[in-house]
Amino acid sequence: MNMLVEQLQKSPEQVVLLDSEKSITSAELTTRATEISDLIGTQQLSCVAFRLDNSIAWVVLDLALTMTDSAALPLPTFFTHAQCEFAMHKAGAQWLISDQAESNLAMLTTLNIFGQTLWVYDLQGLRTTELFPDTQKITFTSGSTGEPKGCCLSLSSQFTVASSLCERVALPAPKHLCVLPLGVLLENIAGIYAPLLSGGQVKVLSAEELGFIGSQVFDHQLLLNAITQYEPNSLVLVPEILKILILAAEQGWLPPKSLQFVAVGGALVSSQMLNRASALGIPVHQGYGLSEACSVVSLNTDVEQDGSVGKPLAHIQFKAIDNELYIRGPLFLGYLNEQPHDETHWYATGDLVTIEQRDLGSSLSIIGRKKHVLINSFGRNVSPEWPESLLQNTSWPIQVVVCGEARAFLSALVWMPQTISDEQFEQHLIKVNQSLPDYARVLRWHRLSKPLSIEQGLLSNNIRPKRAAIADFYADVINGLYLQ
Repeated sequence: MNMLVEQLQKSPEQVVLLDSEKSITSAELTTRATEISDLIGTQQLSCVAFRLDNSIAWVVLDLALTMTDSAALPLPTFFTHAQCEFAMHKAGAQWLISDQAESNLAMLTTLNIFGQTLWVYDLQGLRTTELFPDTQKITFTSGSTGEPKGCCLSLSSQFTVASSLCERVALPAPKHLCVLPLGVLLENIAGIYAPLLSGGQVKVLSAEELGFIGSQVFDHQLLLNAITQYEPNSLVLVPEILKILILAAEQGWLPPKSLQFVAVGGALVSSQMLNRASALGIPVHQGYGLSEACSVVSLNTDVEQDGSVGKPLAHIQFKAIDNELYIRGPLFLGYLNEQPHDETHWYATGDLVTIEQRDLGSSLSIIGRKKHVLINSFGRNVSPEWPESLLQNTSWPIQVVVCGEARAFLSALVWMPQTISDEQFEQHLIKVNQSLPDYARVLRWHRLSKPLSIEQGLLSNNIRPKRAAIADFYADVINGLYLQ
């Protein structure tokens, strides 16, 4: 029996899971998960892939797989068909469980989970992959360069992170609303495991009910309505969704007074934007993590947010060498088809940081990705995330990608709504540039006709820009900025 099941069994009659129509008690959740785990267990499967929208069924199936010897391969619903095929092939998945009928796959059976029908498909034609011992979950990294890697995680490491989050956030029996796709590891760990381990309650709504199409929010009002109506204590967001809440609050939306902790991660957020959120009644706290560390490494729980990501979680050891962050502890087991990761070895994160000693311990501030550092033609180094985070602190939706490797100055690709004029952005750019040294200023920019997206292959699963792909896709545009 694992620690999540043990926690759920302490209060069998407590409602722990809700959607827009029904509520599920601890006893009902564990009973149905046990039935499904028994079914999967009889098949002796090494890996089970599942692709479902956010739902009670998703949580039940995920919990069921923690009770088996089969590795879980959750596939985000915004993955393309090719991405799903790649992940399933790489992991050697033998079953696919889906909430959609797949005409090109051999169906074995159907499952009914609290009224929702799921289809179970046979993937036995795929080659079996030898997994590391104790592999319970496989999550694919963003693949900002080359093919994404399958990151193998143990159940113990996932629960260690969730437990550390419970300790750090310190919300007793929180009501959590899942906003991010559950197929994204961050919401799985911080939005399902941590609240349930704290004796809390989780509400899951479909992407459509939350106003999403794919990875993009298409109806902001649906998202705001969900938050207002459920009155959660906690949310987990990426910066783009945080910005939606900020803009709505500036236009009159009132964040529910129930909100006590809004974690934001996935990309760097400027202290100015964090302060805007706090002033509007959004209790935001910036965190940092990576898949290899089960999604969360550190979290700043201070009321006053200064742009840092706080001190690492209790189970993480850390140090910096030439400003690159190294971590050690119960991390990932290794990448699929590669050598295992030794838990006693330091893992180089590839992220550049500063470490500041404070009264309550060390605090990390993220500078940017080591591999993203631009070296201009004058030999000056600059992390593009620095000007990007400042330029994204606007009163309107915006995407900014800064370029300038081996160039005399920085340029940027910018997307913003048609209601925002070039002159408005230019005034914003002038103000931001005044706060930056000359080598970090953006001197030319190009307006994109449509936003960057995961579906285009230009954003990662955490909505980070895939810089190599963007540089290739917009090569002519970028070159043109330096020919003017």
